[in-house]
Amino acid sequence: MTEPATKPEVKTRGAVKPAGSLAAALVAAQAAMPTVKKDATNPHFNSRFMSLNVLIEETRPLLNEQGLALIQEPCVSDLGAPVLRTVLIHTSGERLEFETPLLVGTQNMQQLGSAITYARRYAWAALLGIASEDDDDGNNAGTAAPAAKAKAAKVISDAQRRRLFAIAGEHSIGLDQLRQIIADVTGNPEASTKIPADRYDDIVALLETEAVPF
Repeated sequence: MTEPATKPEVKTRGAVKPAGSLAAALVAAQAAMPTVKKDATNPHFNSRFMSLNVLIEETRPLLNEQGLALIQEPCVSDLGAPVLRTVLIHTSGERLEFETPLLVGTQNMQQLGSAITYARRYAWAALLGIASEDDDDGNNAGTAAPAAKAKAAKVISDAQRRRLFAIAGEHSIGLDQLRQIIADVTGNPEASTKIPADRYDDIVALLETEAVPF
């Protein structure tokens, strides 16, 4: 007599659980995620973040315990643009995938490598619901000295704005990418219309070096 088939099992810490759906496994993995350890500093924004290798080291074992595997690969989209494809696979056969644009100013392998690393960290953290970077915008607003607040309230001049567009053009940085860089530097998605004067030099430096922070 043939014995009835049983569901595959995945070992977890201190217990054995049947491998259910991808959604259930992801919920269980997220519940066990550790506190983010920010082990590196972004030299452009002077902010703390979790490096890619630490992010993977801290989270992949928890995914594997729930029968999940996370795969990332650079590829080309249907429109011919470079993208990073992130795929979450479950032992049940279910999968979740999405693509992240790889924004590269020039056709340069070093720039592409930086963009891939940057995109991998953001996509990995976003998929798992982890905040891998400091978000101190509220703290800065609440603790800044009066003089600093007054400086932050000033916006760049028309001449400075034209210079930003000129620098972006020199490095083949499109308008949408320029707006995203400004939003990343200022922490404000609407800042492209009124760019704070105290962040102007940071934006210029980032554009002129074509740097991708990671």
